[in-house]
Amino acid sequence: MASLFEVLASQLGGSAADTISRQLGTDQRQTKTAIAASIPSLIEALSR
Repeated sequence: MASLFEVLASQLGGSAADTISRQLGTDQRQTKTAIAASIPSLIEALSR
């Protein structure tokens, strides 16, 4: 069974990251890095 981190990472990667990148006007690599960095904070917020 996948961890919550893995599930969120898979859902926020790929085409979602492409869409976010286009909407923000940022480089796809930067967007994916920012998403990966934000996942632990999302998990912490969900645990409250």
